[in-house]
Amino acid sequence: MQKIRAFSLVETLVLVALFLILASMAVPVFQVTLDDAKLASVDQQLQRIRSASDFYRFQHSETWPGQLNGAWSADTFVGQLTAATDSNGAWAAAGTTGFPWGPYLPEGIPANPFNDLQTVRVFPPGNSSTGPDGRTGWIFEAGIGLLHANTTALAPDGSPIYER
Repeated sequence: MQKIRAFSLVETLVLVALFLILASMAVPVFQVTLDDAKLASVDQQLQRIRSASDFYRFQHSETWPGQLNGAWSADTFVGQLTAATDSNGAWAAAGTTGFPWGPYLPEGIPANPFNDLQTVRVFPPGNSSTGPDGRTGWIFEAGIGLLHANTTALAPDGSPIYER
């Protein structure tokens, strides 16, 4: 009869402990990588929306998106960037006669990677944001033409992502 060689309970526990130690060292590295990816993504999304807003402004007599007939709104901001527009800022489906410009963001407003929201809060000229509250994905200050990511998260260097 042959003797079967197997791992003892102590050897198995030592192996499990080693795997747990290695895993505890790897998890923080993956978390940092995920945070870096979110930060790169928010920078990219900010650049996309800012570029679309700048191009809209260029084609609409230096008027920022979000304003139609003297009134400012988030719905107008989204409509003007995601559909075709006329010279007055009215919007319609792409290809509609009389609406030669846009869409500037044909896929829609991108989601903020920190809260997964695509919504925008627009502050008309004369009003300004008091800071992030996380209730919308983005904040647009029309008086200065500045778009912010609406998040209280901090970058690895400790700076607020809202101020990027």
